[in-house]
Amino acid sequence: MLRRATQVRSELARRCWGGLLPPTPRIQRVPAAWSGGGAQVFALRDDDTGALSNGGKRRKHASLLHALREHGCTDAVILAGRNSFNAAAIGPVLVERGVRPWLVEPLPATSSEHAPQTLMRLATLAVFPEPQRLAVEWDGLAAPWLPSFQAIQHATGNWATDGWQQHSQARAAVGIARKLLGRGRTPAVVPEGACCAEAVAGAATLGADIAISIAREAAQSELPVTVVLDAGTGLSAAAAVAGLEACLLENDSQWVSAAAVVDLTGIGAKGHWDVLLGLARKEVAAALGVETVRELQCDLVRPATARSFGAVNSTLREELLRAASLAGLVVDPVYGAKMLHTMRHQVLPSVHSGSVVAVMSGGAHGLGGWAQWASKGLRA
Repeated sequence: MLRRATQVRSELARRCWGGLLPPTPRIQRVPAAWSGGGAQVFALRDDDTGALSNGGKRRKHASLLHALREHGCTDAVILAGRNSFNAAAIGPVLVERGVRPWLVEPLPATSSEHAPQTLMRLATLAVFPEPQRLAVEWDGLAAPWLPSFQAIQHATGNWATDGWQQHSQARAAVGIARKLLGRGRTPAVVPEGACCAEAVAGAATLGADIAISIAREAAQSELPVTVVLDAGTGLSAAAAVAGLEACLLENDSQWVSAAAVVDLTGIGAKGHWDVLLGLARKEVAAALGVETVRELQCDLVRPATARSFGAVNSTLREELLRAASLAGLVVDPVYGAKMLHTMRHQVLPSVHSGSVVAVMSGGAHGLGGWAQWASKGLRA
């Protein structure tokens, strides 16, 4: 499997901007004290690649920037929420590559809202200098704030397609893009979370890296492996699953038995997951020049606690501290701690043979502003 996975990663990397793809993540054994016994657990550390970014974002951005270059884009209009890590992560990369990002309606420099939101606002303001801000109205809709990119001829290939033109932010983004077109520029619009077909090839390299790591650690682990990931918008998780599937030949069932995706935002109930996974499999197959990829059993699992996206509670505080003290894993409460807690309570009990690889993608940057909240569980 190692040889096949290395080939898959190389082929997918051809659709990415060189230098942006992170190296194959390190893998660490998680002490049994954390899991409470049972299946052997490993953590794949795709979460430690730098401030305001992580491996997943760098992977998506690598193939997105490749697409921008292919389309000759000069400007990027990004759909994002006010506290978007995606926007903060892609901004500096766009500037570095000579693509002008657009931030619409400047955010306030201070905020009485929760600290993580204030942190993200300040970080994003630092990324997008004053001359790059533009206030626009289109069809009577005042644009919120934006900054990102994607080929303007279609903002499809993602689960938001059906209502894309009706979404007020998206309509405003298209309005800005049209104004830029009128100025002789070549703009692109990127959906929220960079959730688009052009990001799949880069995101799928995580699946190849998972396969490479499993093959390298085969002598130290019990096979087959169950892979656990988390899903926000869902594109990175779907692409990682498709990339992993592409590395498995028909006789490779002894390596990987299944994937479990912790659905943090309810994409399963909304019907988005099946669309995203189908899109990812199609894009990965096209990148590799094959008709289809082998399909793994892939189960969606809802969080065991604080099920609303962004919600946290004392249980997750305890999980965050448990992961740090027993496993040496520094995680954020919204993604990492929630995934680990769900994995311990809903995934590990059903794994009766082999081992488990937990893909850590949240990143310690997600801890920004949570120090006071997390410290309530610490003793002086």
